[in-house]
Amino acid sequence: MFDPIQASNNIRDEFISYISTSFHLADQEYAKQFTRALGKESAVSKGPYLDISDSFESGKSITTLISENEMSPLFQELEPGVPEGDKEIKLVRGLYKHQEKAVRKINAGKNIVVTTGTGSGKTECFILPIINHLLREKEAGTLNDGVRAILIYPMNALANDQMKRLRLILKQYPDITFGVYNSSTQHEDSAGIAEYGRIFKDKDGKPLKPLKNEAISRKTMQTRPPHILVTNYAMLEYMMLRPNDDLVFSGAKLRFLVLDEAHIYRGATGIETSLLLRRLKARISNPSEVHHILTSATLGGKEADDDIVSFATTLCDARFDADDIIRSTTVMPPLPEVSQDIPFEVFAHLTHPDTSMDAILKQYGISVNSNQSDSEILYDLCVSSKAYRILRECAVRPMTVHEIATAMRKYMNLRDIDLVNLIHIASKAEKNKTALIKARYHMFVRALEGTFITLNPNKKLFLTRQNYAEIDGESWKVFEAVVCDDCGRIGVAGKTINGRLESAANRYDEAMEVYLLRSQGEELDLEEDDDAEDESNIGKEDYVLCAKCGEIHHESQKVEFSCGHGTESLIRVRKAERKGVRNENKCPCCNLGHMKLFYIGYDVATAVIGTELFEQLPESEEVLKNKKAPVVATNNLFAMAVEPKTTVDIVKKKRQFLTFSDSRSEAAFYACYMTSFYEEFLRRRGIWHIIENNRESISQHPWEISTLVQELTSYFDSNRTFASPGDKGTENLTATSKRQAWIAVLNEMVNARRSTSLVSLGILDFVYKGNSEELMAAVAKMYGQEASDVNALFNLLVMDIVYNGALEGEDCALTSDEREYIYYAAHPRRFKKCKNSDADKRKNYLNGWIPRVRENGRPFKNGRITRLMTMMGITEDAAKELLAMYWDAVLVDSVHGLTPEGDGEYFFSTDKFMVVVGNKARPVYVCEKCGKTTMVNCKNRCTTLKCDGHLKPITHEALLEGNHYARLYAERLMSPLHIKEHTAQLGRAEQQKYQEMFVNKEINALSCSTTFEMGVDVGDLETVYLRNMPPSPANYVQRAGRAGRSIHSAAYSLTYSKLSSHDFTYFEHPERMISGKIGVPLFSISNEKIILRHVFAVALSNFLAHNPDVYNGNNADILVNQDGYERLKAYLLEKPEDLKTLLLKSIPAAMHTTMGIADWSWVTKLIGPDGTLNIAVMDFRETVTWYEKEFKRLKRQGDIQAAARCERQLKEFRRSQEDNRGRNELIEFLVRYNVLPKYGFPVDTVELYQGMDFNQDKKLQMVRDLQLAIAEYAPDAQVVADGKLYTSRYIRKLPQATGQDWREVYIAQCGNPSCMTWNHKVIEPSKRGELCISCGNPIEKARWRKAIEPRKGFIAESKPKDVPLRKPERSYRSDDYYIGDTTRKVMYKKTFRIFDDEKLQMETSANDSLMVVCNDHFYVCEHCGYAISSTSGKEEKDFNSFAKSYEKKHKSPWGKECSGLLYRKELCHSFKTDVVKITFGTSRAKNQSTMLSVMYALLEAVSSVLDIERIDIKGCLHKVRFKCSMIYEIILYDAVAGGAGHVRRLVTDDCGVFQKVIQKAISLTKGCNCNPSCYNCLRNYYNQTIHDKLNRIEAYSFLEHYYGPTAAIPDDQFEEQHQSTQEELTENKVRFVDGYSCTDYQNWNEFAPMIPEEYIYTFADMDMLHIPIPSESYCKLSVIGTNISSEVLFLWKNKKILVFDNDNEKIDIQGWTSLSVSEIKPREFAKLF
Repeated sequence: MFDPIQASNNIRDEFISYISTSFHLADQEYAKQFTRALGKESAVSKGPYLDISDSFESGKSITTLISENEMSPLFQELEPGVPEGDKEIKLVRGLYKHQEKAVRKINAGKNIVVTTGTGSGKTECFILPIINHLLREKEAGTLNDGVRAILIYPMNALANDQMKRLRLILKQYPDITFGVYNSSTQHEDSAGIAEYGRIFKDKDGKPLKPLKNEAISRKTMQTRPPHILVTNYAMLEYMMLRPNDDLVFSGAKLRFLVLDEAHIYRGATGIETSLLLRRLKARISNPSEVHHILTSATLGGKEADDDIVSFATTLCDARFDADDIIRSTTVMPPLPEVSQDIPFEVFAHLTHPDTSMDAILKQYGISVNSNQSDSEILYDLCVSSKAYRILRECAVRPMTVHEIATAMRKYMNLRDIDLVNLIHIASKAEKNKTALIKARYHMFVRALEGTFITLNPNKKLFLTRQNYAEIDGESWKVFEAVVCDDCGRIGVAGKTINGRLESAANRYDEAMEVYLLRSQGEELDLEEDDDAEDESNIGKEDYVLCAKCGEIHHESQKVEFSCGHGTESLIRVRKAERKGVRNENKCPCCNLGHMKLFYIGYDVATAVIGTELFEQLPESEEVLKNKKAPVVATNNLFAMAVEPKTTVDIVKKKRQFLTFSDSRSEAAFYACYMTSFYEEFLRRRGIWHIIENNRESISQHPWEISTLVQELTSYFDSNRTFASPGDKGTENLTATSKRQAWIAVLNEMVNARRSTSLVSLGILDFVYKGNSEELMAAVAKMYGQEASDVNALFNLLVMDIVYNGALEGEDCALTSDEREYIYYAAHPRRFKKCKNSDADKRKNYLNGWIPRVRENGRPFKNGRITRLMTMMGITEDAAKELLAMYWDAVLVDSVHGLTPEGDGEYFFSTDKFMVVVGNKARPVYVCEKCGKTTMVNCKNRCTTLKCDGHLKPITHEALLEGNHYARLYAERLMSPLHIKEHTAQLGRAEQQKYQEMFVNKEINALSCSTTFEMGVDVGDLETVYLRNMPPSPANYVQRAGRAGRSIHSAAYSLTYSKLSSHDFTYFEHPERMISGKIGVPLFSISNEKIILRHVFAVALSNFLAHNPDVYNGNNADILVNQDGYERLKAYLLEKPEDLKTLLLKSIPAAMHTTMGIADWSWVTKLIGPDGTLNIAVMDFRETVTWYEKEFKRLKRQGDIQAAARCERQLKEFRRSQEDNRGRNELIEFLVRYNVLPKYGFPVDTVELYQGMDFNQDKKLQMVRDLQLAIAEYAPDAQVVADGKLYTSRYIRKLPQATGQDWREVYIAQCGNPSCMTWNHKVIEPSKRGELCISCGNPIEKARWRKAIEPRKGFIAESKPKDVPLRKPERSYRSDDYYIGDTTRKVMYKKTFRIFDDEKLQMETSANDSLMVVCNDHFYVCEHCGYAISSTSGKEEKDFNSFAKSYEKKHKSPWGKECSGLLYRKELCHSFKTDVVKITFGTSRAKNQSTMLSVMYALLEAVSSVLDIERIDIKGCLHKVRFKCSMIYEIILYDAVAGGAGHVRRLVTDDCGVFQKVIQKAISLTKGCNCNPSCYNCLRNYYNQTIHDKLNRIEAYSFLEHYYGPTAAIPDDQFEEQHQSTQEELTENKVRFVDGYSCTDYQNWNEFAPMIPEEYIYTFADMDMLHIPIPSESYCKLSVIGTNISSEVLFLWKNKKILVFDNDNEKIDIQGWTSLSVSEIKPREFAKLF
């Protein structure tokens, strides 16, 4: 049995053990506190929570409903000859009550909304009525061709799942036809059959053929439309547009429209789908006879009825009543008046049976009704027990098991495990086909946020972030701790702000500083390697830190401390330098390790937890049954007197779970990472068991390395440890096992120093054969040392070569990926005697045995020199000489020496070493100071360089106690963990294949993105693992609901809260996630822009039906290059009556007048001068004309090369039939130009194509919105998909194109430091440059860069690689920028004055432009598209990232050599949408944090006030010039491609709508009590990266100045110029108003959001200079009796000091000091105070 309490405890304990083992702390006091802090309740885990629900209420059976004439008697012929228990549709077993109700409602002619819980059988609520109708038609003889039911799914995965169900139901009933129509549906039957066979195979792997009643091609559906059509809403739109596909509906006798997962139809998607359904019903003859069925997860209780009815009515344009909402009802069984005291031992014994059920119950005197089934006996047992009654009284909501048990203990004695046993048995109980309960366990584990410490003399350690700690009545600064991953020394990290070390806002901050804490009197040497710095650097990084306040100074400035805390609080520290490829902080103590934050990587943390979860799942379970052994025939007359022995069946179970990640990239990588991670444990586990099984033998006769490899190979082979998924036990695995054995041993040897290694755990060690006893004795004698010490010392020296990776297996050729895994480098590592030459110095793979000599003649040190000097007591020169002699005589010339490889380079072969084991003769030692373990003892000195601690022996038992790795390695389980990705980037065949393998128990886990979130059935799964908190409780309910769909088992959900504000918020209150409800989608069909696109769609569909040649196989050629557009115009100008009738039916009546249906005014909006399609076609044709003229001009001038290039570009753009350049797709053209509906889908999607060598059977779908692809698929970006790593290499060009196959534009970032705005131009900038759209400053021509819009996508390198354990780093990112569009249509511009003082300007525009820019630039071949990023180019020889071009040999995507130069390009993508610009007339709008806070407050408020789905609107900041300086304006825009008209509703004549939005935003932020922000006000899942910048107080204090009496003013009054005065004013002639009070700010660090960004550094030292916070900021100064006014940036009233933004604003007042910011010199300024 799976024990959720034990499993949860083990998962928590192992995670804690992993953390404490991973972070070795040399400081024993901190180490003890760290262990204690991790062990505190809720420190890293919560739960398990238990959520109990009753079983669904049962209804009547289909057989009974047939007798009542509610269902067709032909149901009995649906699955002829199939036993009742094996039928897909059970006839005798009762339906659920809600399923029965659905059948009766549909029969009564009602439309229904089915909103029931996960696993409630929602599908039957529509499948049964549909089949019932079709069977009734069969009875009546009217079942001819034609669609009767359309099932609309939001995802293809759900549609495919439904098709699988239909195949099972209808496989023996060919009279009912069905088919799926989506993007994968083939046109011809032959192709459809081939595709079906490619996806579906029999048990022998042979292709299956489709059922005769399944329509598998578009052609079949057009000629013989199936009765049941399965599709998605986007495909339904295309079907209605395409002339031939329209035939599917022309003869339809539609009776059912089913929308599954209806809760996703919200916002713009809901509006679009609602209009689509109206259009569909307008095309059929009998819309009034259509039944509408919506299914959804739980949308709420009775209180939500009105909202649900409104939603369903709006979506379907049909009548729904509250009574038509079908909810599942649960039934708690009646409990007897008197309950029995059934001992908990009974439930424990039943949970772990050792005999039959009746025998167990008999032992406790409980009688059994032999006529009852096993589950009925358990049902009566539970119901009659006192414990069950009390359980149901206490567990009224999700509570932890411990909380429930505690509540129950008020009435009875029980342990937590007793409650689990009771739940286990109650979950198996069933009566009258009804389960007693449904139980779900929910466990939550959280990431380590970091570790935070106070320093000497009061050492305290915390796991939660805080600034100060109160210790013995004194306040001490709390610092974020770091630890060296090698020596375990502790340090602190942060950023120096105003002379104090403060915690950094996030762990990725590149400005973070790291300091090692130095011991009292400790002196640290320089780095001891060949590349160390000169001695002159000593002391350069030494600082002194105040432990009480964090003030920090260089040691040379120690006297400058101003905090006054005294010398006893000062701590000496050394700053760590960033070094290496990864720019990591090198430990200043040992110079080997790196100073790391206390952060467990996301992937390794979830792998540790996933491993423990997997190993907690049972491989077998006892089957609890009434069963007696059969009586064996015998001649003994008295045999019947012998009591028959009872037996217990043990059934094998497959350990299985689903795991969810929020993104496809995370899910794809985790599948690979978890596989590799678990394989590493299996390899070490194998070595552990081989050593333990042969300990005595190895102790007597140490093994050769080859012997260990052979034994390990046999062990892996016999356990089939590395078998493939679906292993049948027949494949020969010896070669695979041997390879894995070599990887295991080499990895163990090279990484033996790690705390996770078996060597560090004292299990085994590796000894060099060359250090013979005679040789070591001779050395010992010469230097007066003990032979054992010398032997230990020289073994340490030799192992340096191994640890550096200069080691090769005897008969093992490793791949580059395997080398990367073992040695952290693909190139083999090598050693030579000394790296003297310049050529040697450039070889990163090469190490020197003895150090080289500096230019000044002094030798460098290295670790080996230091060891010899310390241990042998000899000079540096003597140590170097001894090393040289040892190299020559032993390492080179002896029989056990290194293997030469030429050029003086060497490596070790594994046959030069032996395997020994830890025992009494070879004990383990631990350093008393740093805690490091070793089996090598030289003079009882710690083996860690620069640690002066001493060794003491430790027993194996004490060493291994509580060690995470020891427990993990000791486990006996050696079977593999098979996990596969299941995301949208897999091809359909692979998705289906992995799903089937999972259902058939051939693999253990599926790593899913959102593909499995909704509705997909994966059988009797009990366990789900969520690798992060889902975006909302609704998502959690869906994901957790994938488990526990079968009866007789409790579900278990495990969730990891990663290091994010979102995850931690819900970790603090898990019950909010568990009990989450899905909100009812609300929308109104009043958005003119969306409706207009559907009007156009109806018109185009009708036109194409009459003119199918214009459709031209979805080719835009006839429409845009020929007379198609003119024919369309002529058709519309005739005002065909059938089109008008169709429009009147398709568009809501309330919108007929607004949309101009009756008067045909809508036609002008399509084909008029400013019509959407007219602009698109004319723009296309004018571009063609320009190319043609330019081609002729260049040809006349004789510039043949330029003319040829222009001609290629012309053909590539025009793509007419004679151009032979492919086609411009008609539907894509119409969608991109906002003519057709978009359904919230990204329009500009591109694909990362697999390279030329990809496996054709594994076609992937790496498709992304171009806004994301700009970063995720850019050249050199790495993408994990289906177990392989794909590196993007080409910007795609079509094979036949010789010119550019992408769009080139020009972009530049303004050079004005206070602006830095991105600019975009379609045509080349002039030689004089162009003016910045924000500040108006000229951007010179040299700053403008050519940028590619890669609309054709990208191509990966020809051969994908294996996925490494280290996640591919996303070096690129992209951001949205407003770029404006000179052709945009300004809809409205209004300026308002609020309170007669504040000013606000709003402008809304349609088809405005934003741009996404990749943060790197690229060098691209214009011939073939080959590209490299400037980041990766830095590794190339002679690369200059500032050059315009770069020459590099390369091949085209088709494998041919290409000689093209690589030219510097940027990557960008511009997109159009609806925009509103909001400009607040105040200098306070200069601060980014403030304006981000205001922006998100407005976005939340807009969503609420205007009933817009929050994800349908977005925002960004944009710089604009205001009163001679730059401020941020807020850009709100529609997330829907092309715009949906949402944000345009904000701008009205009276500012009324926006005032309501501001009021809501103030209420939202002011009504919260968090600091600085939380998920109830400004934070959400999607803005996690800037959570630290969002401040609700800043938001509402800003907005309060703009909420009040409003008056419209002329636009030119928005930016009134300041009028200055020449005279010096007296104080009584001025007044200060509307300032922001600053009294709540404690210091300048807190005050930072009020400071304009460009002035941050001016005010950076104010705290250190003890300058007080201003009394007010941003107040208006006006001269009484005049119109002269100005804005004061900061005001100190008590000191009579004014600071202005600039000289133009400055006003002088007698007796006051007036300064502009530019005049402030901090130390002089401080004297004013």
